[in-house]
Amino acid sequence: MHKYVAEREEQAIVKRREISRDVWRQRMGEIKAHPDTKVIVRKDLPEPWVYVEQMFPDIARDIAKAVVYKNENTAFLENIGIPTDAGGVFVRPANAIIVGYNEKETPTDVVIVHEMLHYASKLMGGNFASFEAEENFAFSNSIKYLELRGMSREAICNDYMLPYYWSLMAARIVNEPGRGRGGLTKDEKEQAKAMAQDECKLMIRQALDRDAFDDPVEEEPNRFDMI
Repeated sequence: MHKYVAEREEQAIVKRREISRDVWRQRMGEIKAHPDTKVIVRKDLPEPWVYVEQMFPDIARDIAKAVVYKNENTAFLENIGIPTDAGGVFVRPANAIIVGYNEKETPTDVVIVHEMLHYASKLMGGNFASFEAEENFAFSNSIKYLELRGMSREAICNDYMLPYYWSLMAARIVNEPGRGRGGLTKDEKEQAKAMAQDECKLMIRQALDRDAFDDPVEEEPNRFDMI
């Protein structure tokens, strides 16, 4: 009986994957055919490709072939089921990277690096236990790129990492055992912000291997307390 149930469940998973591939094949066809879509390959913007290739040389050949589709028409993307709130998305069934932000929101190369790290994770057989673990992989491994790009640690935390980790910490607070229903209170929002800051600062310090990360520098004071 248990074997039969397991076989049925496995068949259902295979079927869902097939449906997912078909759906994404159709969506990718619409994206490629859309007049606002721009195709970006390695020679057009080499920095993200080179960064990930050097980080993971065993899969460099596959990374070099990665293609990015950029479309700033967020209404179109949302209409066909492509989320745009994060700026970009790696479509696993299609092995495609889609950038759906304009340059004023997040630089294109920054979005590409993050999503390309998700691609690298898949190529290396990454099978993280949770969405959070997958995002931690992409965020932590892209920090060095942002520093090389000239971003300050404050900007890496505030502009790149904090929005995601704030929502993560907020969800943890909302789901705490014994907490009543309802949105976050003002104090809980501040608590989520402080927790997210601590998480971001720790990840940045670990990625850059700087023991003095939290220490103020005389000519450039630490401004994290002002966030």
